[in-house]
Amino acid sequence: MSCVYRKTDSVVVCFFGDAAANIGAFHESLNMAAVMKLPVVWVCENNQYGLSTCICRTLAGGSIGLRAAAYGHDRLHRGRHNVVEVLDAARSAIDRAREGRGPSLIEAVHLPLVRPRGFGQPLLSDEGRRSTQWAAKCPIKHYTAMLLEQGILSEDAAQGP
Repeated sequence: MSCVYRKTDSVVVCFFGDAAANIGAFHESLNMAAVMKLPVVWVCENNQYGLSTCICRTLAGGSIGLRAAAYGHDRLHRGRHNVVEVLDAARSAIDRAREGRGPSLIEAVHLPLVRPRGFGQPLLSDEGRRSTQWAAKCPIKHYTAMLLEQGILSEDAAQGP
C-alpha cells in the first residue's frame, strides 16, 4: 500500500542497472506506478554496458529515461559524474512523489567504458582503457575535490583513517 493511501510521506527508491531496463517486469512496474501515481523514484545506474555488451546494441528509443516518459512519468532527471547534481535530482523526485504527483526516474548516465572492471572478469582489450577513463571520471574523487576546495573537508579527513 502506498503512502498516498496510507497518508504517510514514505517514498520507494528502486536502484537498477541499465541492462535491467530490457526486462518485462521493469516496463510493467513503470506502467503500474504511473497509472496509480505511486510514490516511486527509479534510479538507473547507466554505465552503458550490460555485462560486456554496449547498451547501444540492446536499447531502442535512445534512452531509458524516454521509456519512463512513455509511461507517463512527468520528469526525467539525468546526472553524470556530479554527486550534487544527482542529489538535487533525487530531492526533486522525492518531493514530487510526496506531493502525490507520481513516480520519477533518475537516469545517472556515465560515459562509455567507465566501469573499472568487467563483471567477474576483464573485458578483453578494453581493461586498461576502462580503468584509465574511470579514474578520470570517478564521482567520489570529484566530490572530494569539491569539498576540499570549499573548505568543508580537511586534507587529513580526506585521507581517511
